[in-house]
Amino acid sequence: MATIRAFQKLITCLTAWYIPPEWLNPSDPPPRNILEAAQLAQRLANEGSRYIPYSKIPLIIHQTWKDTDLVTWKPEVLEGVEKWLTYATAEGKESMAYFLWLDEGCKQLITGLQPDLVEYVDALPLMVEKSDIFRVLMVKLIGGVYGDIDTLPLRNPASWLDATDVTPWTDPETGKTYSTAAHSSSKTQPIQLILGIEGDNRPDTDDFWRMGYNYPIQVTQWALASAPNHPILNKFISDFAAQVDEIRRPVKGDAKAMKNAIYRVDPIVLTGPAAVTLAAMEYLKEEKDLRWDALTGLVDHGRSKAVGDTLIFPITAFRYVFSSL
Repeated sequence: MATIRAFQKLITCLTAWYIPPEWLNPSDPPPRNILEAAQLAQRLANEGSRYIPYSKIPLIIHQTWKDTDLVTWKPEVLEGVEKWLTYATAEGKESMAYFLWLDEGCKQLITGLQPDLVEYVDALPLMVEKSDIFRVLMVKLIGGVYGDIDTLPLRNPASWLDATDVTPWTDPETGKTYSTAAHSSSKTQPIQLILGIEGDNRPDTDDFWRMGYNYPIQVTQWALASAPNHPILNKFISDFAAQVDEIRRPVKGDAKAMKNAIYRVDPIVLTGPAAVTLAAMEYLKEEKDLRWDALTGLVDHGRSKAVGDTLIFPITAFRYVFSSL
């Protein structure tokens, strides 16, 4: 547990982070809080072109938890965090910055970089819903990789993508070919968003809802990676705010009634994987003419599918990248 002992030295009463020493410049003033540290890591990653291969996604890890009291953490959580830190402290081009966001840090992030969203997050009655929003904001505002703290990363994110992940592919039903080419251009572009399928079911059956999914092909949000300000994540946030406005409209001015109205909405639909799926599905349909069901891996044994600057991992991909604890 040498990495965890080193991690303990990084902990303050509220926040913890790690920026590889080789990233830093002597002229960089020490960050005063986690938000300043994350913005510094973002700048240094960009200046040093420290990205996941074939992408513009910075090599920055984000996780959230309720405290930094390692004595109270379950052994499997410690194991997962230690593995993340092992990757973060790797030498050379595979080193990564690491951020553990607690409640105070999350408040700094949203008030500092997206204050217009504060009232919407404050209106949420469930902590799981707030966590859903914060994980998206971390990679939307700072960029990097988010992974739930109760997962064990099996591969360094610096090795997540290779040339096979960004090769063109064809929808067998429509014959349309998709690639990393920019809109109306043959020039390729780096990947800026990685999402992974968590539910892959035939759309002509009811298997998906019997298994608890909202869509036959549904993406997860317990793990995702993005460059800052990807339009799909922007859409997810704007859709969330619009939905909260619609829910609160009939009871505007009654704080308790507004809270109760939001409470009655399924969190999976409001802030969870179904909401991320809907934002991605609508955006890629409108911007790239993607038939969402073409993402299935049931007919091609599962492969990564690039649609412009967005990459969708098959259902097996995150299983090889992460393990549930």
